[in-house]
Amino acid sequence: MRIVTFSNQEYLIVAKDPSYLEKIMPFVHSLQPDILVRNQAIMEVQRYQEKWVKGIISNGEYLMYLNFVGNRSFNDLT
Repeated sequence: MRIVTFSNQEYLIVAKDPSYLEKIMPFVHSLQPDILVRNQAIMEVQRYQEKWVKGIISNGEYLMYLNFVGNRSFNDLT
């Protein structure tokens, strides 16, 4: 699971058993209820695409979002 904060800090949580991540999510949400994890973000791609097509969000905002759901790092210069 990849977590990105609004200050562009990234945290990667890796578990051998995927069910472990489901068990820790309530704890993560108790610390920060507004957190957005990658799986939730993927479900919103269509919504962001519609905003971009309608001109509600800029090209830059749309590309940043796609990079986020594509698991790209803000710290990777490649």
